[in-house]
Amino acid sequence: MLKKADSPYWQRSSYITLTTNKWDIVTIMLGTNDAKDPGSHGPNNWPHDCGTPTAPKIWDCQFAADYNDMIEVVSTLGTESGKPPKIYLMVPPPLMEDNAYGMNRTVINSLYPVLVPMIAAANSAVTGIIDMFIPMGGEHQWETDPDWPTTCAKDSEYPACGFYCDAQSCDQCHPNDKGYKNMGNVLLRGLGLW
Repeated sequence: MLKKADSPYWQRSSYITLTTNKWDIVTIMLGTNDAKDPGSHGPNNWPHDCGTPTAPKIWDCQFAADYNDMIEVVSTLGTESGKPPKIYLMVPPPLMEDNAYGMNRTVINSLYPVLVPMIAAANSAVTGIIDMFIPMGGEHQWETDPDWPTTCAKDSEYPACGFYCDAQSCDQCHPNDKGYKNMGNVLLRGLGLW
């Protein structure tokens, strides 16, 4: 989402595909790669200007400003002239292991579940919010839950690890086939299509 990061969506071919077409519905789930910082062994993407999970702020927050810019762009892409598409903001899935891919787990697991709804509430073009965080194994008290895994493993007792780990891979960020199927079902329900 951030315009100034190591791989901004704004500069990718998928952004060109988005903006050169018209849509009935647009879902936005960006931010996981923005949560990279040197403290998590990643590039210096996250500016740490959006407050804390207990005191989040959207004003003077670069992520929120860039997110609002994306909403403005998307609101011009409706299939009917002068009518925006339905726009749904999505809270990203949790990051299961700290520093995976250089990402800050606190930003993803604690700040985004609060910040994304605040961004949605501040923009009248947004139709709704779809939460991928809880359905993909996130929980708001992840830091104090003694059962929350420090990392997922194939045979983990933590049920949500099954969305990230299987015989083929055990990625702490990207879901496996079971995880993507779950995400698809959550998306269909969130859009009222199932």
